[in-house]
Amino acid sequence: MLTETDREYTTRLLCNAKAIGPGSEVIEIVEERTSGHGLLSNIKRLNVVYTDAESGAISQLPVFVKYIDGDCAPTFSIFENEILFYESRLAVDAAINIPKCFGASGRGSGRGMELILEDLGDDGFITQLNGCSAGDVALALAEIGRLHACCLRHADRVPGWIRRTPQAHITDYCKSILLPYAGPWPPLLEKSAIFLIKNMDGIAEIVSGTCPTVVHGDFHCQNMQFYPSRGKRSVRFIDFQCLQLGSPMLDVARILATSMHISERKKVQSKLVDHHYMICRSSCSKEWIYEDFRREFLAALLWNLLTPLAIHVNGIVTQGKKWGDRFPILDRCISAIEDWEALSLRV
Repeated sequence: MLTETDREYTTRLLCNAKAIGPGSEVIEIVEERTSGHGLLSNIKRLNVVYTDAESGAISQLPVFVKYIDGDCAPTFSIFENEILFYESRLAVDAAINIPKCFGASGRGSGRGMELILEDLGDDGFITQLNGCSAGDVALALAEIGRLHACCLRHADRVPGWIRRTPQAHITDYCKSILLPYAGPWPPLLEKSAIFLIKNMDGIAEIVSGTCPTVVHGDFHCQNMQFYPSRGKRSVRFIDFQCLQLGSPMLDVARILATSMHISERKKVQSKLVDHHYMICRSSCSKEWIYEDFRREFLAALLWNLLTPLAIHVNGIVTQGKKWGDRFPILDRCISAIEDWEALSLRV
């Protein structure tokens, strides 16, 4: 694993990735302040100090390391999903912007894995609580639409390791937590949570899509970096652990419900949803009628609850945590479910 003492390994890794020039040598690796835990893996930021072979100058390269150890065995397959994504050509073929990947190790070992990425810094990331503007949401949907459309047009190129939503690793993980849970639900969540869990398999089949394509699976604004490029606003995406084969409405529903203030979402949601449907329908080889698309969108609004509910319940069951008094992001999700009357969905 990449540590402060692995200078030889790090030199070889970064030279192979052409992140530093041939013959350059790492002389120091310093762990930065923001190391910690993500939801499904651990993270650390390292500053790699090296001697540049060509100029002889001392240079620095910030890297972002995601890693998982033996204590996180239930999420191994989810983490491996992201490694496989970076090893594939999906982002290149679809022309979407993602961080540079310098390497990965440990896949299939059962002991631990790591993924070494370009450190994008902190600027340009928007918290879900602060929410995106309508313009940023439209930009993000247009860009992820490249991935959706590309994989619809070239379904034969979609790697076999990407699972349909009902069998996706993140689905299995959430089901293993939610299905055995018999405890109470907060009043805000009770009706929708019970409906989702009772009808989980049916909803999963609906969001697997009439025209399934590769979807990000956790498409909210904290997994996006907005930045200026050639005089225009651009976006790149991170965190592909929940990648799956399903309805493109999974990504549309996620960003609309989680990453906009409710009042802003209501102003633009119909236009953005319909526009994305038109983009994807034109790339789909099957007939995808509006009624099926709308049904998938309603199911996706309900599916938005799956991962956050599982995370909350896991904390309650394994760590003795209690339900909080406020759920600002889940409140937005419930509002979207109510606005679209998603609980009327026939499963």
